[in-house]
Amino acid sequence: MEIEEIKSRLSMKDIIDYYGITGLKEHRNRLSGPCPIHNGDNPNAFQVSLDKNLWHCFTRNHGGDVLSFIMEYEQVNFAQALKIARNILNVDEYKPRKNPNPIPEQKSINQPLRFKLKLNPEHIYLKQRGLSKETIEDFGIGFCNQGILKNRIAIPIHNETGNLIAYAGRSINNDEPKYKFPIGFNKSLALFNFHRVQNLEDDSIIIVEGFFDCFKVHRIGFQNVIALMGCSASKEQTKLILELKKKIILMLDGDQAGREGTKKIVQAFKGKLPVIVKSLPSGTQPDELKEKELQKILQERR
Repeated sequence: MEIEEIKSRLSMKDIIDYYGITGLKEHRNRLSGPCPIHNGDNPNAFQVSLDKNLWHCFTRNHGGDVLSFIMEYEQVNFAQALKIARNILNVDEYKPRKNPNPIPEQKSINQPLRFKLKLNPEHIYLKQRGLSKETIEDFGIGFCNQGILKNRIAIPIHNETGNLIAYAGRSINNDEPKYKFPIGFNKSLALFNFHRVQNLEDDSIIIVEGFFDCFKVHRIGFQNVIALMGCSASKEQTKLILELKKKIILMLDGDQAGREGTKKIVQAFKGKLPVIVKSLPSGTQPDELKEKELQKILQERR
């Protein structure tokens, strides 16, 4: 798809909805409000012309089209903004007519977010999943009714320094995918809840697969728990864990993927850190076990 076609198909309204930007008022085919790029509070600092598909920031006196907005908002270059735009539209890679030789891409870095979503922490789904008020508050979880995570439970994800870098969106009604991550987010570069665990005095760290496994283990008194957001550990995740120099308690799901992931992780830390494997009943995961059963498994020496 040509660049001009992308710009014609992708509207500023799509971009506003995609990023979950609020606070803009519509009047006569225009949107106006505080600038979402510079986080000001002037209600007239930012304007969008819906018919021309252009934006303008009066604080810095500059603006442009949808691609320039993505570049400014995400702090990325043109090629990266184009890739984000294509993903929003769900179209194939753009192939330039001239200079068709591919440019090798560098591994993306999860940049800190410039916004925080307004979430409803009292949604019935959270209660149905057995989450306590304390757990919901500790992890900042809630129902989202805007942007790409609309009608999903939003789970904040932080990097190792504690900066918010993404929200994961959990489906509440069997919609696919079960988890939705923002375009450009690389979960292999992060470990869920690592930013808090690294500051604990525990001599061990519990590793699970998913968010709700992490919530369950944390709720029954084991704060030293992190989630891989999958059943394998990337080189970057492995490096973060090694830096802690703590004993590893590995408790992945009791399915084939979990067992295969366990073998690979044990091998990755062999001779580097002690690893204790906690095997779960076949076909189960930590979130599904009763609290006493889960506590017994974690309290066993082996």
